[in-house]
Amino acid sequence: MLIAAEYMKVYGLILSLFNCFSQNKHFSELNAFKCYMLAYEKGVDPLMYLMMDRISVCFLIIISTLEYRRFQIDQVCELLSSNYIGVQSEIEVFYAALMWLFWDYRNRHKYIKLLFRVIRFKLLPSTFILDWAERLHELPKELANELCPILYGTMVFHQEVYLDCFGSDDFDMLPNERNWIRDNECPYLDLLDKHLAYEMNLHQFSTYLRMIIRDKRGFLSRIVPVDYRGW
Repeated sequence: MLIAAEYMKVYGLILSLFNCFSQNKHFSELNAFKCYMLAYEKGVDPLMYLMMDRISVCFLIIISTLEYRRFQIDQVCELLSSNYIGVQSEIEVFYAALMWLFWDYRNRHKYIKLLFRVIRFKLLPSTFILDWAERLHELPKELANELCPILYGTMVFHQEVYLDCFGSDDFDMLPNERNWIRDNECPYLDLLDKHLAYEMNLHQFSTYLRMIIRDKRGFLSRIVPVDYRGW
């Protein structure tokens, strides 16, 4: 209907459809994701961007899907760069990026630099950054080479924040926050609460996603918005 309305230049109908698509009451986030996939396939850019902005509390459900693993690099970057996605920590965004990357590492490692540009490393816990820096030797060479300077720069930034220094050019460039949420049944929530984020690994995250996908309604009923808890 939207394509027909655009072709016939029925602007009132176009506006009405977009208003309907933007309301949770009439159009859920999961339906918005399905609509996004169709819009991407059809090349309907305005609708595609509108639907991507609708993805918020359903982010963890969406990255559990096969569709996400089959995303093109532009789709992944658009999703992970959004301010609206609902996460409990930037770690979940980082691991979502790695999940996509490792799904087809042989063909996707060339996108590592692009992928890391949308991760807000400065929002990652300091202990998590330090732990990954100490384990770079365990990673594929391309991944380690890209990650090393980013982790070093992030550690310097965190240290300057703690010491209340202003020597870094990046100090005033704090990243935008995400849409922070909390799920009291998350298996690694205790690690985040106790500042033990370095113990949170990709396997735990994958296990949590499988738990979410088995009971999407339960997950959506549990999550609550929270303020950012810092590092």
